[in-house]
Amino acid sequence: MKTRMEKSPGLMPKQFDLEFRSREELVQSIRKKMAKGLPLDPTEASLVAEEREQDLKDRTSPYRDPNH
Repeated sequence: MKTRMEKSPGLMPKQFDLEFRSREELVQSIRKKMAKGLPLDPTEASLVAEEREQDLKDRTSPYRDPNH
């Protein structure tokens, strides 16, 4: 009986790895790429856009805490 061959992690598509990164890994990757002036991948770009939008809401909200 033949055993099933498992694919090595090296054969997995790069896109697969990018979709399942933790938030911490995304932030580290974004910081490195921004420091080097490299373009962000779509997942990183969407996270940056979400954070910028949330920061804008926090700064302009009439209910924000003035002590922060």
